[in-house]
Amino acid sequence: MGYKNWKKALDKSKGFMKHENTVAHKINVSKWHEYCIRVNENSSVSTQINESVLEKHRYYVSSIFDIVRFIVAKELPLRGYDEESHNECGIFQSLFEYTLKKDTRLQECYKIIPKNASYLSPEIQNEMIALMSSCVKEHTVSKVKMANIPFYTVMMDGTRDKNNQEAISICIRYVKDGVPTESLLSIENSHSLKADSLTDLIFNVLENNGLDPNQILSQCYDGASVMSGSSGGVQALLQQKLKKNIPYVHCFNHQLHLIVVHITSDVPEVRQVFDYCRVIHQIFSTFKFKTFYEGSATSRLMEQRWTGHLKTAEAIRKNYQQMLQALNSALSEHVSNLSGDEIVEYRGLLTMMKTLKFRFTLLAILRVLRSVEPADAILQKKQTGLASAIPVILTVFTCLKEYRSDTAFLEVFEESKQLYGQEEEEADVDEPEVQQVTKTKRRRIPNKNLDGFFLTQSSGLYSDNDSATRTTSTSDASRKLRQIFFNIFDRVINEFEKRFFENQKLYKLLDSVSNLKFESIDADLQELRLFNITVPTKEEIFCVKRYLEQKELKNEEFFTELYNQRVAFRETYEMMAAIATFGCSSAMCEASFSFLSRILSPFRQRMTFARESNLTVLACERKALESISNEMLLKKFNTRLRRLQLY
Repeated sequence: MGYKNWKKALDKSKGFMKHENTVAHKINVSKWHEYCIRVNENSSVSTQINESVLEKHRYYVSSIFDIVRFIVAKELPLRGYDEESHNECGIFQSLFEYTLKKDTRLQECYKIIPKNASYLSPEIQNEMIALMSSCVKEHTVSKVKMANIPFYTVMMDGTRDKNNQEAISICIRYVKDGVPTESLLSIENSHSLKADSLTDLIFNVLENNGLDPNQILSQCYDGASVMSGSSGGVQALLQQKLKKNIPYVHCFNHQLHLIVVHITSDVPEVRQVFDYCRVIHQIFSTFKFKTFYEGSATSRLMEQRWTGHLKTAEAIRKNYQQMLQALNSALSEHVSNLSGDEIVEYRGLLTMMKTLKFRFTLLAILRVLRSVEPADAILQKKQTGLASAIPVILTVFTCLKEYRSDTAFLEVFEESKQLYGQEEEEADVDEPEVQQVTKTKRRRIPNKNLDGFFLTQSSGLYSDNDSATRTTSTSDASRKLRQIFFNIFDRVINEFEKRFFENQKLYKLLDSVSNLKFESIDADLQELRLFNITVPTKEEIFCVKRYLEQKELKNEEFFTELYNQRVAFRETYEMMAAIATFGCSSAMCEASFSFLSRILSPFRQRMTFARESNLTVLACERKALESISNEMLLKKFNTRLRRLQLY
């Protein structure tokens, strides 16, 4: 009946207290507790009755996850060409309708779905994208925590996206299952590019993803002062905050690119040649020239990537005669179809391409770019670490020094003359002549400090009459070409020495340990202990080296074999894994910017930065995305109250 007066309700003789002791109340309380237990154990009567309905709900939502997963992995827009358009003509809606027609089971599930819970809205799409991105990051972090050694290298780079927002890419390098791996951890938006802000950003990203900053073994950035500054740069502030020595490596890819850019911009003859190459690409890529030019196409030259310079130089070298014939044909047989500006442009280009200076400079810089290409190729691979990159850089540097010789000059000189295939004009090159001079009484001893330098003219200390009888070239063209050749190689060699050998102590240490050299093993092991790296005994290292020698393995097979025998040589493998963790390139960050650029197409520039970041992570780490099960996504998607009950 209830009570109207609280005094009577709280009376111990006839109020609530009396009701609690009745049999009916105790039975109902028992039933309520039993119901709560069934709900918590997912075994309530309503759930058991509707299990088939819940299964249909899960299949329906799982199908939507599959569609979103497919679209983001292929870097396609979900809502067509306009991310703000909410109409039903987008790729997501079209693919859902197509799947609905083909999948009869999905049709059955769709029939029981409430119209206000179809989960096809843009808000649900963004939520699913964010959820998948979170799972991918968790997958990466779990791999880092389960890595063979508890160390990793942090890499960071930034760029301005098409919305004029600063996008900061943070990647990590670690060793898992005997394989060095690099993964994109996050794309963040930074409103400040100061060193302290970027340092805090690194710490926040690592801590938010559950990674310990104290496990950073090395750091790799570009050479900007805000990153590389020895006192106020990110690399210095990171070491100060963690109070430990964390070696900084200037990205080898950036250094290699800066060397090529320096040569192509600071040497006037090389700069002019590539200016001509740009004109060649513009002319020979037109439809008008494609009708009578059958040679291979040239590449567009880009300041960000020097590989286009190599491809264009190779194309001109290979199709030089065909290009000259095409220009001659355009100026003779097709001149009536050309404008006055085109005639002037074609004739000027033809004249410059025929000169010996153009051919010689093209072949000289081509030799430099061909020498640098192996280093660029290996630095683009994710598995390449600092220890494996150093020998390649040293080899390229040695080859460049060997190419700086009179023999190499004569080879390029002869090849440039043969490239034209006709007699040279007198103004182009003269033949060497023998000049008879008197012999001096005293023998002149050359200064050894001038070895490796080329003197293009007399210093004035001695006259030509004081020289011994010799054969010299009186051709001004030949002397100028020699000066161009040695100027190119001197600048390249100087740039290599200045950029790649500034941290020689670390490079020598890693090279010595990775090759198990015993000359300075005691000092090397002591250096490694400063990085908290596991150091084996000298006896174990000696045993490992003899084992590898008996196997007759190549250097690149050492690490794999040590991983297979890690039970026997545990400490040596952990040491080698730590060496392999040292990064040398931020190419992974550059790769994430390529994904970002493709995702942020001209029709998709209105999306939020959070969506932009999540889409980039999913596209860049598509293998990790494929490994995430729908069961995990459904459970995370079901964490808050939904109209569609999944479990």
